[in-house]
Amino acid sequence: MTALALILAAATMLQATPFVVTLIVGHVIPVITALVTKSTASDGLKQFVTAFLSAASAYVVQSTLADGSAVFTAQTAVMAVATFISANVAYIAVLSKRNINDRMLPDKGLGGS
Repeated sequence: MTALALILAAATMLQATPFVVTLIVGHVIPVITALVTKSTASDGLKQFVTAFLSAASAYVVQSTLADGSAVFTAQTAVMAVATFISANVAYIAVLSKRNINDRMLPDKGLGGS
């Protein structure tokens, strides 16, 4: 199971709200970004990957709501922004100090050489 699937399964068992799941997933996104981008990749590319993962995460979280809605709504956009902010806060507050980009897979993934 992927980390996102595990988080969503735990959230289902704990009856977490979509916003709580969004904040939790937001803290996992910088790790995923570090895995799929090279440590020498531009900041713009890393922010794009983070934004893309945030939007995808918000869409998945919103599509698992009880009413079965799976359309891109204003609430989905708000969740995407919240995930993006959460991911950036997690990166700045914790992960950048531990040099996560150089520790994960520094020479593999997207980005320049």
